[in-house]
Amino acid sequence: MKKIFLSITFLASSLFAWSECRYSSLKDDGEYLLFKDCIKVDKNENIQIKDKHIKNMFFDKDSLSCIYTTNNSEVFYIHKNGQIKQTYYFDNGCEYFNENDIARTTVNKNVAYMNKNLEVVLETPYFYGTRFHKNKAIVCDDSVSKVYDGEHSYYSGGSCTAINLKGEPLTKEKKTFEEILKLLRSDAI
Repeated sequence: MKKIFLSITFLASSLFAWSECRYSSLKDDGEYLLFKDCIKVDKNENIQIKDKHIKNMFFDKDSLSCIYTTNNSEVFYIHKNGQIKQTYYFDNGCEYFNENDIARTTVNKNVAYMNKNLEVVLETPYFYGTRFHKNKAIVCDDSVSKVYDGEHSYYSGGSCTAINLKGEPLTKEKKTFEEILKLLRSDAI
């Protein structure tokens, strides 16, 4: 009985052990470097970063730094005020803040949008959402499919709509991702 308990304890502690990470190092002129024992994310998505790493991070003019985990390729923004939020991996890094100064994050496993202070400004009931462009974003339920094409990917199918910055749907009926994208590109919505 003792062996089983020890094995379970070891397994649980190793699942949430400190992981390697990459960030822009202040001591190394802003170069993105790999650091050991840097970040820990538990099953409840609580995030911890060791103080010595926070002190070594280069923060941009908006007081933000991007940190990458190496064990499962998650990316997070950290603000000088101590806020930490997961964001989407986009264009080899943390998602950019768009023309409205918002970027994607998740709340309860659904897409949400945050400002540069890492405050959630819009929660949605949708599984996936695109970045806002011209004050509109495509949002879809979990029936949307991620299709891989070499190193790139795109979304297809699903039950989707477009929303405005208030989260209000812009179509009466749900349509596929491709149909909503076509409507947006033609300025039909």
